[in-house]
Amino acid sequence: MLRTLLGFGFAGVVIAVIVLYVVGLQPVTTATTETPGSTSPPKRVAQTGAHLLAAAEPPARAAVQPPENAARVPPHTPIVIEAHIAVIDKVDIPALRDGRLLVLGTEVQAGENVPDERKVEVEVDGQEKIFRRLKEGDTVKRNQLIGVIDPAMADSDIVSKRRKLEAAKADARGAEAAREEYKARWEAADSLKKRSVGASKYISDEEHRSAFASYAHAVADAESKQAAIGVAEAELNVSKELRAWHNIRAEFDGTVMEIYRNKGESVKNLDQVVQLQNHDRIRIDGRAELQYLPYLEKGKKIIIEPTSKVWFKQMFVGHLQAVNGVAVGADVNDPTVVSASEDTTARVWSRGTRQEKMVLRHPAAVRAVACSPAGSRINLCVTGSADGFARVWDLSKDAGQQPVVTQERHKGPIYSVAFTPDGNYFATGGDRAEICIWRTNTGELKYRFPAGHLSAVTSLQFLPGMQLLSTGKDNSILLWKLTEESAKLDATRFDRRGGTVSSIGASPDGKHVLFDKGTQIQVLSLPEGKTEGVLQSAGNGNFTATALFSPDSNLILTASGSSAVQLWRAPTDATRAYETRQYMTAGPTTTTCGAFAQDGSFAVTGTNDGVVYVWPVPAKEEFEKPLEAEITRVDNVLDGQNKSKISAEMVNPGGKLIPGTKANMVLYPKD
Repeated sequence: MLRTLLGFGFAGVVIAVIVLYVVGLQPVTTATTETPGSTSPPKRVAQTGAHLLAAAEPPARAAVQPPENAARVPPHTPIVIEAHIAVIDKVDIPALRDGRLLVLGTEVQAGENVPDERKVEVEVDGQEKIFRRLKEGDTVKRNQLIGVIDPAMADSDIVSKRRKLEAAKADARGAEAAREEYKARWEAADSLKKRSVGASKYISDEEHRSAFASYAHAVADAESKQAAIGVAEAELNVSKELRAWHNIRAEFDGTVMEIYRNKGESVKNLDQVVQLQNHDRIRIDGRAELQYLPYLEKGKKIIIEPTSKVWFKQMFVGHLQAVNGVAVGADVNDPTVVSASEDTTARVWSRGTRQEKMVLRHPAAVRAVACSPAGSRINLCVTGSADGFARVWDLSKDAGQQPVVTQERHKGPIYSVAFTPDGNYFATGGDRAEICIWRTNTGELKYRFPAGHLSAVTSLQFLPGMQLLSTGKDNSILLWKLTEESAKLDATRFDRRGGTVSSIGASPDGKHVLFDKGTQIQVLSLPEGKTEGVLQSAGNGNFTATALFSPDSNLILTASGSSAVQLWRAPTDATRAYETRQYMTAGPTTTTCGAFAQDGSFAVTGTNDGVVYVWPVPAKEEFEKPLEAEITRVDNVLDGQNKSKISAEMVNPGGKLIPGTKANMVLYPKD
């Protein structure tokens, strides 16, 4: 019986409500479970979407319509400035001498393993050294040798200057010896001069003066030769410095972004050889409109919202026609992707082996698929097809299995399926506004929903508190209360959607629902319908196909236009919703469906050309704290569009923000 799994039944609740009403008490609903045939009291369990519990209906409320006003993001309406990320430290390193480039690379260190094709042996400063050829993307350190220009002429000049220095030193030694000799002669002549008395002279005045002059000349000559040594040494040092200019060195720690010259090419003085960039600190440049300038000033903090273009992690090709639905299996240790297609198959893909695991064949086009939740401890998937039947498959078995088929059929194609959180029941939505609840293990119909939608039901989602959210082609979103015997339409209702998004969801915590309006998706609170954020499609046309929350409710996956898939940060009390990833497909296509892994570690989408893409999802830590930069420049001069340039700088967290990509500068001014 359903009450075995889901609670004590609708009749029991009615009796309880009557009794409580009679004694004047407020009725309180309690979730319980009981075991068949057991006489023990039922155990209390948490009220979650896993249980279709009987519940007293709340007082009727007026239908909630989404407000027409613009988004209101707490705590203040933000100023948003489109910007891009730029490099602060960037340099084109030039050649400082003319010559032939012997090598562009870094010296190989002891114990470093380098492929032979990247090794180059070069003589540097008289020593043979082995270099690793430099390539774009390599990292280098400040002052590290990264290139050598042929120094043959410089080396010859150094040899010449050294010999000149040696000759100067030899001349100096000779001059010093001559000076000492002439000094001795002068001292002897001077001694004789001093011993001369009257007419008795041992040396003439002329000889005495000549000895002194010779000595003075020798002293001057020795000083001249010594100065010549200094000149020769200076010339040698200049030659050595010029020789050092043949070595190309990194000016700071950075990454090689461009290589302009290669080994063997001739370079001239100041020719650019290689470009280095350091991305540890970055600048964000934008242009602010005139009315924003009073709120912007140097030194103020501003929030940065970067958007990155990301390539897919995996691509599964096998379907012959459009993919109508995708889902991810319950085993988080070995997740499988299941895709449903117009080609009458559902295919199971292994993420580990990157291969097609099995093909589940159907008699008609498969329009929907869902996998049992991880907490249900069963690894199943349910498919809905154009023949009006749903089929339950065991993903732990092979493709030859016989599925559990629903014992009754829809009046038309099934467009949506969803498991209850315990996996023991599933819901189907189809043509002619039909919604049904079925037993998973037998395919027995539990009950059909009363009239609600006016046309086909395109998506279903169970929410906490015994609720089911349904979306229809009548452009409405309905919230249902589930009881033991039937479903009742809750007064919460959202009408007049844009209708371009066929599968639109709510946050798993049941606090928010998405509401599409062409190029916008509003994030509405449940059940009030208050607008708490807006997703704005920029340049990609209307949102299409799918819009759904991640399992932790922090991210939103959307599709819009041709081949455009986006990942958004959901709005919070402190920040607005913003696009954080643009997912890039292999070529032009149209996204038809999407799903998250049950642990939120990746996302999948299907396309109209039969391809299934697997996308990386950023770690939760990336969004735990908003990125902040400090405003460093606000121009008071306007350009031709009445905008002013504004710049901010920040430390690049983990080097993840890529210069050249787009970002938003966001400021929340005080009221």
